[in-house]
Amino acid sequence: MTFTHEGRPGGVAEAIEAWWLTWGERALCSLALLQAALAVPWLLYQLWRLTLGQAPLWPGSPEGAVDLILRWREVHAWFAGQPVYPGSWVAVYPPASYALLWPWLGWLPLAAARWLWAAASLALLGWLGRLAVVQGGGRSRGQRAVLGLMAPAMYASGAAIGNGQLILLVLAALLGAVLLLQQTPGWRRDWAVALLLTVALLKPTVTAPLLCVALVVPRERLFSVARLRPFVLAAALYGGLTLLAAAFQPEGLTSLVQQWLGRGVAVAASDRGVSNLHGVLGSLRLDAWLLPASLLLVLALLGWCWWRREADLWLLLG
Repeated sequence: MTFTHEGRPGGVAEAIEAWWLTWGERALCSLALLQAALAVPWLLYQLWRLTLGQAPLWPGSPEGAVDLILRWREVHAWFAGQPVYPGSWVAVYPPASYALLWPWLGWLPLAAARWLWAAASLALLGWLGRLAVVQGGGRSRGQRAVLGLMAPAMYASGAAIGNGQLILLVLAALLGAVLLLQQTPGWRRDWAVALLLTVALLKPTVTAPLLCVALVVPRERLFSVARLRPFVLAAALYGGLTLLAAAFQPEGLTSLVQQWLGRGVAVAASDRGVSNLHGVLGSLRLDAWLLPASLLLVLALLGWCWWRREADLWLLLG
């Protein structure tokens, strides 16, 4: 308890500030140690699941690298000319995604692909931790440690690694593109942004909402060449990858896109009980509204981001 010069009890804020000045750095260092204690065993277990894990450790636990194995099979089937969408219930990725995944999965046996994905996942996790330190503005050692360990200590980070999911790659590419868009326009910047946006479109269901932020970040005029050029380049790259991937399938491009959309809607509608838009609409038997409702919400989000475009970037991304 603190007191004013008149003898009255001081405010809670002053007491907290005084405590923080004395103990704050120690508290942050203790928190960082706790984060590390949680992160290290969790990540080691998940890396084992990704690289070496086969059967579940206990009944009901997920198999190791379950998502990566599915993507590996789909990529190899795709470029072998075998139909992918009719043969796999979980093939919900657009044609371009399989072209984007080929450098990671298409030329390697499964065991080697798992190790490559593990190395990439660790590098991406480290980059996300570094990004948190830089963008978070940590000044003291404790602040920087807590910021840097946030991503590695998250339950979701380890689970994504153990399952071999794409989210770390997609998120890193998208954040890199958004940050580059804040720099001075130029061909070098625009090509880098286009490449990163194309990689981020590996999983469009994750990327589409956050693209709304990318569209409003540049400070140039709305329809200026400098503002639109990176997005036009990304669209051209993505279109080229779509055509390249389609060339390896017996079906035409129109049929492939229809199969992809149909498979995505069917899977989303069947995932009832999940707390997202598709889960709610599926529970209400409004399957026909899955795609229109998603597009309407993305457009609404784009409008909101444009209205709040002067807000802090990380508030928009959050």
